[in-house]
Amino acid sequence: MAETYQPNMSYDNAGLTGNSAPDSTPTVMDSSQVAKENMAAAQTHAQEQEWASSAPSAASGSTLSNLVDTAKTTGQDTLNTTQSIASDKSQQAQANLAGATQQTQQALNSAQTAAKQNIAAVQNSAQSKVNQVSEAAVRHANAAKANVRQGVQAQLNDLPNVNFDENPRHFVRTHVRHLTLWENPVHSGIFLAVLVLILGLSAKFSPLHLLAAAFTILTGVNVLYTVVFGAVKGAFGGAQDQPTTSPLQHYLPLDPLISKTTSARVSSYITDEANFVWSEARKIILCEHGIVPSIAWLSGSFILWSVAKRVPSIYLAATAVLVAFTVPKIYQSNQQVIDHHVNLAREQANQHITTAVDLAKTHTNTLLNRAQQVKNDAVNQVKTQYAAKTQGTPVKKTQ
Repeated sequence: MAETYQPNMSYDNAGLTGNSAPDSTPTVMDSSQVAKENMAAAQTHAQEQEWASSAPSAASGSTLSNLVDTAKTTGQDTLNTTQSIASDKSQQAQANLAGATQQTQQALNSAQTAAKQNIAAVQNSAQSKVNQVSEAAVRHANAAKANVRQGVQAQLNDLPNVNFDENPRHFVRTHVRHLTLWENPVHSGIFLAVLVLILGLSAKFSPLHLLAAAFTILTGVNVLYTVVFGAVKGAFGGAQDQPTTSPLQHYLPLDPLISKTTSARVSSYITDEANFVWSEARKIILCEHGIVPSIAWLSGSFILWSVAKRVPSIYLAATAVLVAFTVPKIYQSNQQVIDHHVNLAREQANQHITTAVDLAKTHTNTLLNRAQQVKNDAVNQVKTQYAAKTQGTPVKKTQ
């Protein structure tokens, strides 16, 4: 009996069963290969059947022809089925590929979005940190500037926290002490130079002359700057309608030169000081502090009176300024030695003054006694002469 051909099915799909196939879906390339193998096997089987039945009768030839037709039909069906399955698998693979591509694109988009969000978050965090660091740096820089400014101001001033409104006299004395003791040499030197310059100019020029010169210089400098700057700005194509800012604007503020509050405080301070000076002068004149201070002030005022008759007042003022800026510093540097000699001189002066006062008191008492005796003698003589005239007896004149 002739052997019937059975195609080799290595897959399971659309109701077709064959050998054990793997769980994974075959690709288009695998399905085409299987179809070709089945076709080759069918042709080989047909040739073998033809060779085997070449000798038999015509009936056997009819059977062989039927078998060949059956094999061809079966191979064609198998090929069609394989092509259909391969087409389905190709479409499914394309669909899977499109789905995978879409999922991959979605995942890529999600990853890009997440990455962008993370980058934005990192940038925001970094920017926030940078802003914080910048703000901290700015704060530290401002604090450092403030400390430097305070240090420079303290170096220039070097004064305790004294308020003019609370205690004007202490405020003025503290500033005068700060200047005359050269607690800050730069500040004291500048102030001394300004005072000497003012006194030197006052010796040659009148106050009206100085004020007119200052106004002329300031106005001339500002006019020259405005003209030159306007010409330069026009030459370089600058805006002509914008006003020119003067460099003296910061030194000539728009605020009042002397406010009413400051004027009232200064006037009150001057009034209090004038009353204080008059009260002390009255006590010295009336010797309320004692005879010794009055004699000392008397000697000083007499010496000043004598010197002022021969020396101009401007030179006396310059001498007073130089003495005020030199004597306190010299005294501070040699305080012990100067105090020792001053105390000795004070004791000697007190002794001489006491001796002179005692001698003056003694001479004054002697003169008073003599005057009293002369007065008594004169009274007695007048009484004697009056009594003699009354009684009519001559009066003997006394030598």
